[in-house]
Amino acid sequence: MEKNRKIRPERLDDFKNLYYDAFGYGEGNHERAAEFFGVPVSECQKWHDERPHPVAHRYLQVHCKGYLPYNTNWKDCYIRSDGMVITPFGNCMPSDMALLHRRKWSAEQTRQQLVKCRQQLQELRSGTKLKMLIHTADYLGRLVKELAVEE
Repeated sequence: MEKNRKIRPERLDDFKNLYYDAFGYGEGNHERAAEFFGVPVSECQKWHDERPHPVAHRYLQVHCKGYLPYNTNWKDCYIRSDGMVITPFGNCMPSDMALLHRRKWSAEQTRQQLVKCRQQLQELRSGTKLKMLIHTADYLGRLVKELAVEE
């Protein structure tokens, strides 16, 4: 692993907007924040009015995004309160995500079956089995004509 790997600083949304989204406006919001962060109400008031603690800011950012990791891979995604995962490419339910591995497995099994079927078809088209079938069909056709003429 690289020891000198530089970590890009994350861009956090405005703390006050996150604070209002999570705890609301008006009375009781600092109490709800204090319960959420596990700190005294005075500490939450200080973070709100002055400057928030960086860890509290990151934690609130993650919370407001629906507990998705806060990095560039998930930057445009979030989880709604009803559990729906919102992405730039569409929305999905948690059940969709749970079935993702099953769907991938099923698609791979289908792909493998298709490859086998194509190989078998190629063998039938180019192999001796096809020649034998054509010869048998030709023989049966001639036999039917002979029987039809005799009657």
